[in-house]
Amino acid sequence: MVAPKGAETGVVLADVKWEGRGTVHLQFHTEDVDGDILALREKGVEVSDAQEMPWGRTASFVDVDGNPISLLTPSKLGDRP
Repeated sequence: MVAPKGAETGVVLADVKWEGRGTVHLQFHTEDVDGDILALREKGVEVSDAQEMPWGRTASFVDVDGNPISLLTPSKLGDRP
């Protein structure tokens, strides 16, 4: 992730091919991935189960255009610079 020091947002640079998905991937930081998963599912959104990753606890879904969106409770590794 790159961002100016103290920034509230950043850009993740990755060489991952998002096969079958849109070209934009948005990621939102949250303090409660599990609660957000439940709230989205209650509204009919298909959301993955939460996963523990080195950069934090994450879940994902796609928007109506097929763009991947993820939720992240960041670890120290996944937090903004």
